[in-house]
Amino acid sequence: MTRKPAFATNQSPNTRNHATMGGLQVIVAAICWGTLGIFTTYLHQLGFDSVQIAILRVVTAAMMLLILLPSLWTSIRQLSFGEILQLSLQSLIGVLGMTVCYFIAVNFVGAGIAVSLLYTAPIFSLVLAFFLLGCVEHLIYKRT
Repeated sequence: MTRKPAFATNQSPNTRNHATMGGLQVIVAAICWGTLGIFTTYLHQLGFDSVQIAILRVVTAAMMLLILLPSLWTSIRQLSFGEILQLSLQSLIGVLGMTVCYFIAVNFVGAGIAVSLLYTAPIFSLVLAFFLLGCVEHLIYKRT
């Protein structure tokens, strides 16, 4: 009896292409994210301040989204105008706020510590939510 290799699947070629493209996007995103501190430090040395770098990052991301808009259109069409507006504002405010804070931190403490703080932020948020709001038990414990 022969066994199929672990990578052999009964998926259609279209599904495999989507999986390959998704994996490639994850790799490219990780490379871009990993080099963010390097570019931030370099732009600070060129005289850019943290807000200018943050705006440059957000504008670049917006241009990339506009380029990708045709491939995203089928998903976007399912949303109402209010949902699109709310999602856009939350994304703009959240990304811009996080980016400004991150670039200010890189300028003051360096990329290594800034990245450490950035990645531990969800833990700080959870702890603060627990003490300030007292409503995160359902995030920690699985109810039976």
